[in-house]
Amino acid sequence: MADGTTPLAQAYRTYEQFEGQLSTALDQLVATNGFADLLATSATTVMAMTRLVNGAVDRAVRSTRLAARQDVTELARQLARTEDKLERLLELVEQLQESAGPVSPPTTAPAAAASAQAPASGANGTSGRPRATAAARRRPSSGAPGTGGRP
Repeated sequence: MADGTTPLAQAYRTYEQFEGQLSTALDQLVATNGFADLLATSATTVMAMTRLVNGAVDRAVRSTRLAARQDVTELARQLARTEDKLERLLELVEQLQESAGPVSPPTTAPAAAASAQAPASGANGTSGRPRATAAARRRPSSGAPGTGGRP
């Protein structure tokens, strides 16, 4: 160590020389058209593999009969459409109520007379006819039960 340099300073100087040479070589490599083609091909390959993996995951989730992303987005779209229709219906009801004017409350005498005239065949005053449930009024789905309409 007669020249006054330590091994650490010598290693640092060697590292800086190597970094400079590597930087020059990489700049030359990046400047070529071949590198641009390689980068584009790599990006395309990664995107294709991502698409394949997403498809495989969707198929696996669908095979377990769990709600997949596509099912959830379709339900969200249907729910939003139903909410919009309900909002329009409520607006129309309010408009009809405003145009009809104030409605007087019904008197209790006609209601009492109507209940006295109607024969009660059921224990709770029902007509004895079975009512259709909400599930019976729904449209049938096009798939197997529990598949959300998927074939």
